[in-house]
Amino acid sequence: MRISKTKVFDFLMRCQIEKGGYTGNDIAEIAKNIPVSPRALRKRINYWRLSFMQKRDTLVGEESA
Repeated sequence: MRISKTKVFDFLMRCQIEKGGYTGNDIAEIAKNIPVSPRALRKRINYWRLSFMQKRDTLVGEESA
């Protein structure tokens, strides 16, 4: 099953606004709802974060060239 980036980020954004951040328990909660393992979800979030940072760095590098 494919993990929905929008669904995950909406949930984490809600946690950020309501609680000032998210914890491993929040990740476990959304993993249960998707359903995937919390470890798989953490790995996917890290992948999304790293790919976003690489795209951002590439765009910043193109603007300064």
